[in-house]
Amino acid sequence: MMLRNIAVLTIAVFVFCANILLADDFDDDRIDAACFSTVIINGDKVSSSGFVGGKESSISFNGVGAGVIVDSRGYIITNYHVIEDIKNIQVKTYGGNEYRGQLVSSNLATDIALIKITPMESLEPIAIGDSSKLRRMMRVVVTGHPFGYSFSTNSGDISGLYRDVQVKDNLRYYNLIQISAGINPGNSGGPLLNAIGEMIGLNSALRQDANQIAFAIPVDFVMEVGADLFQQHTSQHCHHGIRFKDVDVNLIGTQNIKVEDYKILAIDSIEPGSPAEEAGLLSGDILLKANDLKLDRKLDLHRALIDKKEGDVISLMIDRNGTRYNADLVLQGPKSRIAARGVTGNTNASSGRSVGPANQNMANRQPAPTSGSSRSENLTAEYVWNAFGLRVAPVTQEEFQRRTEGMNSLYLFEGAVEVQEIKANSIFSPLKMQKGDMLAAVITPNDPWNITRVSDLKFLADRWTPEEMGGDNVQVIVVRNKTLLEGKLGVNRNNLANVSRTAMK
Repeated sequence: MMLRNIAVLTIAVFVFCANILLADDFDDDRIDAACFSTVIINGDKVSSSGFVGGKESSISFNGVGAGVIVDSRGYIITNYHVIEDIKNIQVKTYGGNEYRGQLVSSNLATDIALIKITPMESLEPIAIGDSSKLRRMMRVVVTGHPFGYSFSTNSGDISGLYRDVQVKDNLRYYNLIQISAGINPGNSGGPLLNAIGEMIGLNSALRQDANQIAFAIPVDFVMEVGADLFQQHTSQHCHHGIRFKDVDVNLIGTQNIKVEDYKILAIDSIEPGSPAEEAGLLSGDILLKANDLKLDRKLDLHRALIDKKEGDVISLMIDRNGTRYNADLVLQGPKSRIAARGVTGNTNASSGRSVGPANQNMANRQPAPTSGSSRSENLTAEYVWNAFGLRVAPVTQEEFQRRTEGMNSLYLFEGAVEVQEIKANSIFSPLKMQKGDMLAAVITPNDPWNITRVSDLKFLADRWTPEEMGGDNVQVIVVRNKTLLEGKLGVNRNNLANVSRTAMK
């Protein structure tokens, strides 16, 4: 076998901040203020064999990672790998208070997660800078908790931009900031700061085989993904009907994406019959304020919607062709959403770990084709039986809601399919599902799929390759007796028995 000479990269998982004198070219007070917006994240890593049978085992890690406060009510952005598989997330603030953290939502593909604490103290969101203006040799500060040394700092320069870094098989970072600051394993999730204490990146990876080479995710990218994570959270409670221009976050900060595409909060379109239409908002309007909160980016709008519900009024200030107007937005109840790709903190409910919310983006996804006839439905059912070893029957959204009433879940499903039979030694058999279980979602690295029909499973079987799924594994969400369960399946088309890729197109 031919060996390839590749850089060995390590995901860093500890924390950082600052409380020492810095060089004269740094603003000491503002760097120190950034410490109060940084937290330490600790917890027990848990490995589990499926969601049925087998005992959980846990290993304790002292000082797992860092996080950045982005809202005074206790919302924190960090790397997903910092809190991945943690049971009982523990968060410690710069002031020394400790809290239980809850995973709100996450995006595994970008390695960014949103967690929540309920603070007793006043929290100050970190000052956000502009990563589109970064240049080589700019001075930077990393703050953290390397090897358990709480709230340490180091300084260096930006030594490169737009670096693509393969960390592991299922995780690749794009357009990273390369820095010369010497950081150690344990720096993930904390802020990369400029000389005046503004966050310009999220420290995420380092090279094991080199000194003073580390990487951070640009803050513009982080805030765009963070806005989606907040939207997943707020869309559970209210709906406004404002649509913004889709931006490829992987291109943010490059010449392919203009600054105004994501730095100006301009409305792209208005959903018909929505609160936004009732309020008189128009495509092209620029949002300036929401309930006196200045709106610099989409994340700020969703911050304004936290804790809001149907019937609440949001007072907006908008700019329309250079003239400012005020508009009252009366929120509607949440629209039905399905399980989120980014939410990977789900687990066996007995573990007590929190479950993330639904993905707004899935509202616009095209569903799998309908069967169209009884004969076609029978052929589809046989196809799924041959491919996945499952016989299932649809469960309507109304029936699903009735059978899951009172279930502790932040997911919003549009129904499910009920398991009727499982073939021995099939792809799904390792999950040890039972007759009567409701299969609700299959979450791939590329897309979250709510499973409501047999044809949804056939749709996935046709694409059962790592290339089309976006990775070697998918997550499976199952409901059993009002308990939300999660398991993982490997993706390999060779494992699909008796199924031709050209069958039943």
